Amino acid sequence: MPTNAQAMMLAEARAGGGASWATLDGTASNATLSNGNLTASHSNTSYGGARSNSVKTSGKYYFEATLIKTTGDTTAVGLIIPSGSYSDVSSGLNVACIYRFFNGYVFSNGGALNDNVGGTFVDGEVLGVAADVDNKAFYIYRGSDSSWHPAAPGGTAYSMSSFSSFAPFVAFDGDATEAVTMNFGASSFAHAVPSGYTAGWPA
Repeated sequence: MPTNAQAMMLAEARAGGGASWATLDGTASNATLSNGNLTASHSNTSYGGARSNSVKTSGKYYFEATLIKTTGDTTAVGLIIPSGSYSDVSSGLNVACIYRFFNGYVFSNGGALNDNVGGTFVDGEVLGVAADVDNKAFYIYRGSDSSWHPAAPGGTAYSMSSFSSFAPFVAFDGDATEAVTMNFGASSFAHAVPSGYTAGWPA
């Protein structure tokens, strides 16, 4: 059993430990931000989204996204290059992400439809994203099936080798009534952080 001091240190570490964590502080389009710029909402039929200004070129990071409303079929969560636009989610260009929450398409490497993780996403589901920027790879954890896709970090990965720099983002592709809350490390995570990964995406 941990001592009270150890328990307090663990709680502090899981809640950020005084570190500065990213938010969706980049340029947003057709999206409303709330919850300290961690929740992005969409209520029209135009492309939209929000992203972090924190761009990484190296390191390994873990963050989560909670699906608040999934009425829209074509919400995307993942990573985008600095020059990418939110409309790129329709083709997968300039993004590495999970897309279309009614069937779980995964785009990677500048447009390749790399996988289909399957199953309908539901309100409240928490997705985990492990971004290995060093090796230009990423992995997605689905809370609904308690599994990593395409494999646990360190195994077969979705490739991001076409890109060199990345930032987290959420995008909405033409469907209304969608919302996603990001957790970049300021709060405790719902799932276990993979070994060797930073527990969060620093600002």
